[in-house]
Amino acid sequence: MFALKVLFRDPAAAQDALARLRSTLEQPRSGPAEYYQVLEQILAEGCQLEHAVYAERDVVACTVRGLDDAKAAMAEAAFLDAGALEVIAE
Repeated sequence: MFALKVLFRDPAAAQDALARLRSTLEQPRSGPAEYYQVLEQILAEGCQLEHAVYAERDVVACTVRGLDDAKAAMAEAAFLDAGALEVIAE
């Protein structure tokens, strides 16, 4: 199981990314069902923001836990598409 630490430049960017994930779920579904299940899991569990440092800058991080290898890869792609600065697998 993996945990992903997702980094954003500020809380507003994190909220915008989560809104984009919600918006993706509201659109007609054209991809694999597993992708949408990952998005639903992320949004259902929520994303507690915490301070982090990335490239010597203050940023905010959100940790998503309990993902297998395939789901972690889908979540990483979704967050990067939604505007995350970086996604770190732990």
